Amino acid sequence: MDGRYEFHESDWKLFRKKIVDWQEDPMDKLYKEYIALLSEDKELIILDVRTRDEYIMGHIKGAINIPNETISNTKPDLLPDTDKTILVYCQGGMRAGSAVRKLKRMGYKHAYNMGGITSWTGEVVR
Repeated sequence: MDGRYEFHESDWKLFRKKIVDWQEDPMDKLYKEYIALLSEDKELIILDVRTRDEYIMGHIKGAINIPNETISNTKPDLLPDTDKTILVYCQGGMRAGSAVRKLKRMGYKHAYNMGGITSWTGEVVR
């Protein structure tokens, strides 16, 4: 073990529940947690599952785009390693949830729904 904390689905459920209890802006707190993960895990993948047009209009810096409707039963070429941590987002969270379920069925062990870009307080590339 290299000292990094490995998040599991149950951890994320607890993590999201605790957001409600924070006094400051919960999405700002969530953003800070993701930034911390990014700084700890250089192998972390941020996956935007919106359409290509939505992605071009604005996406999280460093995100790759694989539209949810193109994710099926075959591992996407852009995601060859099923052991990498993948944070998945869309516009509001629904497509990200669908994509995470599909990725997990394909064997991706660390895919997580980070919700929608509409709640993102960090940098957006246009």
